[in-house]
Amino acid sequence: GGILADDMGLGKTIQVIAFLSGMFDAELVQHVLLIMPTTLVSSWLAEFARWTPGLRVKEFHGTSKTERTRNLERVQRRNGIIITSY
Repeated sequence: GGILADDMGLGKTIQVIAFLSGMFDAELVQHVLLIMPTTLVSSWLAEFARWTPGLRVKEFHGTSKTERTRNLERVQRRNGIIITSY
């Protein structure tokens, strides 16, 4: 675990994306859970899609229970990242 607490606009999102991409490439992780404020979930999903389009990133927030369950099962089965809020 860890905390990256830089000021706004200093690249925390891309730092985390690059770090996680490297961890997945090196097969050092299989599953990652990112927890953030609700207002950031959609922008993080967009940034992952922009910088690491091959990485499986699923949302576990705001969707139906069926969709959340499906997304969780996909990541558990095939590795990837779940993004949720608190």
